Amino acid sequence: MFANSGKTHDVPIMWGGPASAFSAKVRSYLIKRGVKYQEIFSNQPRFSDEIMPAIGYFVVPVMELEDGTLIQDSKDVIAHFEKAYPDDRLTPETPVLKALDGLLGFFCTETFFAPGMHYRWNYMDRQRDYVLAIFGNFMSAVRDKEQQAAEVAPAMEYFSGFLPDLGVRPETLETIEESFEAWLKVLDAHLFQHPYIMGGRPGLADFGAMTWLYAHIARDPYSSDLMKRISPHVFRWTERMHNQGIIDGEFPDVAPEYAADDTPPKTLLPVLEFLFSDCAPETIATIDIFNKWLDANPDLPSGAEINRTRTAPSSGHPRLGEITFEQRGTTFRRQGLASAVYHYQCMKDVIESLPADGRAKFDALINSVGGESFLKAQPARRIKYENYRYFLA
Repeated sequence: MFANSGKTHDVPIMWGGPASAFSAKVRSYLIKRGVKYQEIFSNQPRFSDEIMPAIGYFVVPVMELEDGTLIQDSKDVIAHFEKAYPDDRLTPETPVLKALDGLLGFFCTETFFAPGMHYRWNYMDRQRDYVLAIFGNFMSAVRDKEQQAAEVAPAMEYFSGFLPDLGVRPETLETIEESFEAWLKVLDAHLFQHPYIMGGRPGLADFGAMTWLYAHIARDPYSSDLMKRISPHVFRWTERMHNQGIIDGEFPDVAPEYAADDTPPKTLLPVLEFLFSDCAPETIATIDIFNKWLDANPDLPSGAEINRTRTAPSSGHPRLGEITFEQRGTTFRRQGLASAVYHYQCMKDVIESLPADGRAKFDALINSVGGESFLKAQPARRIKYENYRYFLA
């Protein structure tokens, strides 16, 4: 399933960088897990000469294990280290919290592309020098500013031009910001009471939320100021997620454990209500376009690769076609991503595996916060992820 670099190392290497959203997810997990690792930026020649050809396209992060194994998907990285540390897991084991953690991790990772990219690229008049610098130290090894800027210009042009494919258009900007500010406020209220999204111990929800809330929002000047002003406890949480150990000085009396009675904190319910109202429609529309694509191609065999452009920087997120959905009364048009369908499938697998009593309790919780229709969405065929690509099962 994974390629191998043919090199061995004393500690794992994370090929990534501070500007990378998904690097933030993996990095926070490694820190909280206590894994000794080395982060090397993708601007180094070995990444372009050895790592990228092995994966097949440009993407970060890539985890290179001590034996040279290359793991790319953040879900697989976490799964690898959770298996390596079975007695001290950073995922809940009781049924309801386990399923809830996976659901929150899915939402936080997969449904905030639009605000994450909007705040970075649509406020360049206030943060151009900063964005140039972070792309420079991430993607260029030269120390001449003009040469560095020239080297990263194509990548910056691509990513800033990607916004319409994410639904970031003039007619949606007001709604994107209104919704995202509501997200920051509801999450802030929860993190005022608890050190982590999952309570006294971080989980997939926390690592997933770091994807966009740290690398883009907490670091970029404009959005960082916004976060500090309207959600200071969320900003504090991004700091906590980079501190080794579980117990934090702000919550010294909170046990580093998930809820013993398998019941989430009450302050998490408004968080769930927000996600189902504002974020679920995008995922439901994505699954719908995937099913329509299958209907239009009924003879695709098992093993058929799902639309993938090998030369595009977005090769890790193959597109399924344009989707349309409503958020806060605004119509959004964007590309549906096969990766979102795959990760929804993985999240649903956990829910489907719950014992009957745990499933009943979980369903009652989800129905109470408006999530019933979200969990009824069903991909018509399964997707498998092998060799860093998406295929029909």
